[in-house]
Amino acid sequence: LDLVESHNKENYLSESPKKPISLLNQYLAEHLHIEQIELPYVNSTLNDEDDEPIDPLYAMDYIVDIMNLLYTLEAKYPIQSSFLTNPSLAITTIANGSAIRSWKLTAKHRIVVVGWIIQLFYARFQLTQDSMHLCIGLLDRFLQHCVTSNGFITQKNLQLIAVATFLIAAKVEETHHPPVDELVYVTDHTYTSDQVKNMEKKILHELRFELNRPTSLQFLRRFSFISSGSDEQHAIGKFIIDMALLDISCIDLSPSLVAASATYIARYILNQKATAFEQCWPCDLQIRSPYKTLHSLSNGVRALAQCINAYLTGNSSKEYEIIVKRYENEQLLKASLYCVEQRTLIHKLANEPL
Repeated sequence: LDLVESHNKENYLSESPKKPISLLNQYLAEHLHIEQIELPYVNSTLNDEDDEPIDPLYAMDYIVDIMNLLYTLEAKYPIQSSFLTNPSLAITTIANGSAIRSWKLTAKHRIVVVGWIIQLFYARFQLTQDSMHLCIGLLDRFLQHCVTSNGFITQKNLQLIAVATFLIAAKVEETHHPPVDELVYVTDHTYTSDQVKNMEKKILHELRFELNRPTSLQFLRRFSFISSGSDEQHAIGKFIIDMALLDISCIDLSPSLVAASATYIARYILNQKATAFEQCWPCDLQIRSPYKTLHSLSNGVRALAQCINAYLTGNSSKEYEIIVKRYENEQLLKASLYCVEQRTLIHKLANEPL
């Protein structure tokens, strides 16, 4: 029996392909109803001799498909800030089937709610950064959907929506999610457990359980890896993408552009005003991403630099302080303090042509 099993194993190994078959387009057609896609990540210059790690945990055999799927998903689920800024988009408060009054969702409402969510993640529950970014992405997608489809959101249940997206994100990303009763407690019992669960079901239904829009953190990790970035570069990048969560001008940017721009800014200030594009965005990043030129990054770099510069010049809301205080920590390499020290370079990126 051992000989038979050994023989079968040898045959299996000898017949296994050296490279996996790309199933991306088949998956997209079957599950996302996309017939053909542009593959921004694939580049003919990639080959077996590329200096990539052999550690199987990196899944390098599948990295092209993985990254192309992420780029495809971010394009499939765009978020536009017009659901906050367009004055014609008024949300009607519904009670007993009849309209009582009109209430407009503004950028200020969003900043307050997102700031509260960030405080919950960092101070109260100490959950992962992945959960936080997913939560805020789900919040924006749901708010956008409700506005554009004439759904209803009230000032009273805006926090309830935030709690429900918090719960969904924690279930997706965390090993153990916070109990619903504890989430009710942090709202000072404004809502009941049943209300939280019902809102969770409504959000899942409206988003059709499509929760896996990629976050900027996923792309940032990849860009830091490709560029052989230092711990300081990655920490500054994480600080910048966290700050971008609060900024309305960054909502329109795709997650990959936010991550790419944060990487560019981090390398720019660490290199002390690098003069060459290749110093901030090396050739490996140009090859292994859809961002090939400075022009393709310019809108994102300027938006993120203006976001950080607004805080440094005292023109931002108090919610930004939560993130800044967190990144003053030594474990996070005092990334926010370094950005404060390099305020001149950030001001230059925010106000001068690249």
